[in-house]
Parts: sequence; structure tokens; C-alpha cells
Amino acid sequence: MKTGYQAKITWILGVFCKAHQQRQPFGSNMSLWKAIRIGAIVVIVGASSYYLTRNILRGYGEVRATNVQINGIALLISALITAGCTLLGGWEWKLLLEALGYDGISIRKGIKIHVMANIVKYAPGYGWQILGKAYLSRKENIPQGYVIISIGAEFALIIISGGLLALLMLPGTVFLPQSSLLAFGAWGLATLIALSPLLFLSPWRPRWVIRYKKFDFLWLESTVDFQKLGWVLLMMLLTWALMGIGFCFLIRGVYSIRLCDIPTYVFSLVASFILSLLVVFVPNGMGIRESILAILLSSSMPLAIASIVAILARLILIVAEVISFLITLQF
Repeated sequence: MKTGYQAKITWILGVFCKAHQQRQPFGSNMSLWKAIRIGAIVVIVGASSYYLTRNILRGYGEVRATNVQINGIALLISALITAGCTLLGGWEWKLLLEALGYDGISIRKGIKIHVMANIVKYAPGYGWQILGKAYLSRKENIPQGYVIISIGAEFALIIISGGLLALLMLPGTVFLPQSSLLAFGAWGLATLIALSPLLFLSPWRPRWVIRYKKFDFLWLESTVDFQKLGWVLLMMLLTWALMGIGFCFLIRGVYSIRLCDIPTYVFSLVASFILSLLVVFVPNGMGIRESILAILLSSSMPLAIASIVAILARLILIVAEVISFLITLQF
């Protein structure tokens, strides 16, 4: 007889299988497109790996000169903060469903679906996270219309909220180096004032029509609550900020930081995440995110150190997602 954990692991493996069954060919050119995509991924990941490795080897003297020492406590704090952000993402997705008019799942189930779907993105191929979330949502009897709209809206809000935080950090990164906390406070207040109308808008009732190849037409008439949507956007903005704090702890784990460089660290993290998300055919932005992050961080630290930090950021993210996954196994 299977134990509770064995049953849960078996159920998770079923997510992979069921999600794979939902993948449908889109035409006779699919094999050619797949070959081109795989070739592009190999080239991008290979070039990025070469770039980062070369930076570290060429800057080995700088690494030794800075006397890099690993601070395990700081790295652990970074992983825990990042894991917390992953769990917050599940809560935000649940609130997003509510904003779109569906309130049929609990916060716990929303987090579980989000985290379980998040972990399958490390499987070979692309689109697993979306397919996994669609499958798990169907298991909870969430209407597919809401799921499809929520996935698209979630992606858009992640980009928008991240862009807002990057804009918030921009004065300290480019225009106002070593600026005072007062300047950042004023800029942050201006951003919140600009967002405030979203928190008070009345609900709006559109009529959604979803069309997708093999699916039947899905008619969904739903009330979109822009007040709740505004709160979701604000929560995502704060989650990005929390990710930035975790990233600062990561840097502190291998390098000494200065307060005046924190806006650069946060801006670099957010910008690299967003740009890698836009390259949708590369699984989880592998290689692209690290290269962009190293380039952006090089303005505030040696390039070799920046490359080490970029690689560590990927490893910490994986560890954090495993931690959040193990937590959801208790749900």
C-alpha cells in the first residue's frame, strides 16, 4: 500500500503524462519547426554558457583579489525568500481568478496548482507549465475559459508589475546614482499614486470568446473586477520587490554590497527575468537570463563576480522552487 508521499509523487507524475497527452501537432511543418527550435535553444544555451565561463576564467585574478567568501546564511535566506515569493505567486493567481469572476477554489488549492505546475517547467520541451496548470485546474473543476484567460492575464501582469519596479529602480541605476532614500521614496509614492485608480474602479462586464484549434468555442460571460485586479497588480509589484531583497542576500553571500548599488541589483534581476520570459521558445529562459543578468550587474561589480552571481541566481531559484514544492506536498 502506498504511503501519502508515494501517492502524491505518483499523482505528480500523472500531471506530466496527462499534460503530454494534451499536446497536439499543429501541422505537417511541426517536425521542421521543432528541429529549428531545438537548434536555436542549443546555440543560445551553448553561447551563454561559453560567455559566462569565459568571464569567470578571464576574471579569475579579480575573483581571488576580492577574496570571495561564501556566506551560507545569506544564501539560505535568499532561497527562503525566493520560495516565499513562489508561494505568493499561487495566492496571486487565485486572486486573479476571483478578479475574473471565479471564486471556486481555496487559497491552499490555488497555491498547490500554481506550484505543482511551476515545477514541471523543468521537463524537456516548452509549455509544460501552462499545460500542467490547465490539467490541474481541470482536476479541480475550474472552467477552462477562466483558466485560459487567467494564464494570459497572469503573464501580462507579471511583465507589467516587473516593468513598473524596474522603472522605479531606474533613477538609482542611471539618473540618480547614490541618491538619497528621500528621492526613492518620492519616486515610489508617485508610482503608487499612478496605480491607485485601479484600486477603486468599478467592476466591468465584458463578453469573452476563446477560440483555439481543437477546442470548441468557449463562451464565458464574466464580471472583471478591476479593483481586485489592481490589488493583484500591487501584490505582484511587492512580490517582485521581495524577490529583489532575496537577490541582494544572494549577492551578499559571495560579495560585499553597497546600499547605493541596491537599485542596480534589483533592476538587473527584474530586467533579466522579463527579457528571458519574452523569449518563449527557450525553456525557462535558460542561459539568456544569466547572460543578461551578468552584463547588467557588471556596472556595479567585476564581470567575473557578476557571472558567478548569475549562475548562483539560477541555482537558488531551483532550490527555492523545490522548497515550495515540498511545502505544497503538505497541503
